[in-house]
Amino acid sequence: MAELLKDRYDLQYIESLAGKLQEIEPLLDAEKFKEFIFNNSWRDMELKERMQHITKALNYFVEGDYQQKIAKLQKIAHYFNSFEAHFFPNFVAEYGRSHVKISLDALEYFTQFSSSEFAIRPFIIDAPVEAMNKMLSWAKHPNAHVRRLASEGCRPRLPWASPLRMFQKNPKPILPILEILKNDPSRYVTRSVANNLNDIAKDHPQLAINCAQKWKDLSKETNWIIKHGMRSLLKAGEISVLRLFDYHEPSELVLSQFDSTNVVRLNEKLAFSFLLSSRSSLGRLRVEFAIDFLKANQKWIRKVFMLKEFSSDAQEIFLQKAFSFEVRTTRKYYTGNHRLIILVNGIEFYQHCFKLNA
Repeated sequence: MAELLKDRYDLQYIESLAGKLQEIEPLLDAEKFKEFIFNNSWRDMELKERMQHITKALNYFVEGDYQQKIAKLQKIAHYFNSFEAHFFPNFVAEYGRSHVKISLDALEYFTQFSSSEFAIRPFIIDAPVEAMNKMLSWAKHPNAHVRRLASEGCRPRLPWASPLRMFQKNPKPILPILEILKNDPSRYVTRSVANNLNDIAKDHPQLAINCAQKWKDLSKETNWIIKHGMRSLLKAGEISVLRLFDYHEPSELVLSQFDSTNVVRLNEKLAFSFLLSSRSSLGRLRVEFAIDFLKANQKWIRKVFMLKEFSSDAQEIFLQKAFSFEVRTTRKYYTGNHRLIILVNGIEFYQHCFKLNA
């Protein structure tokens, strides 16, 4: 069984943290610190709850006012990397909202060891001008982790975080940051730019499209960003976006020899195949398949999946795929009538009805 993230806060990790805390707080009782952490509720806590609990412990055991505590924590933060160390930036979000300048500087430091993408968001809400000006300067920072924070922290729909509704309504303050980062040498950074653009596209598609049109063919990086950043609009079959990537209506294309089953069971795969042919060359094609999943309310919800994306001078291509209906905790399937749809360059070419049985 794969290790749960919350279990990385084990005895060895907490003992290491206690040891480093003693370097900045010589009078700190390591045993009492561990007893505080591993209280009667610890076993039932999930990841965020454990992180929050460690944050509370830092505030309780580190002496001084907020500024003094931050200065002390900065002395040991570099010993703790990766996701587990989010309790350092979380400390800033929990206790530093009335100390904006000190807190923003602290997040700039902490993010170099553990991302401050969640912790920056309360400051964007409380002090948007000051926070966004700081993030604009972070976009030019020599450290890639800080540059990424400039984009990732202001994503309107950052996963596992509350949405920034102010930017869902008006994302224009984000755009100057993305402009600076659009040719960043780090893929870690440009991936965040693409994800931010994809977030914007969900609420303001035309604004995102305008940005993509502006960036197209400026560089390899901008082309990668807009392809990744337009993924939701591509899946939605947005014609202007498909045309932006030279996916035109395949007027001579024919789909034939479709083969699949009419019944599939839970934990089995729906296999299907078909032939695409054209009197001339196939050209540039984006072939996707969608499934209209039956939900508990007996309505369908469509999910689109990539099958193959290519350019070809050939006149035909045989394609096959299988979709697994394996039961997982992350996706629940309901028995009944479903639909499989084949899409080429955003256009529905074929529809197949099938039944999912228990």
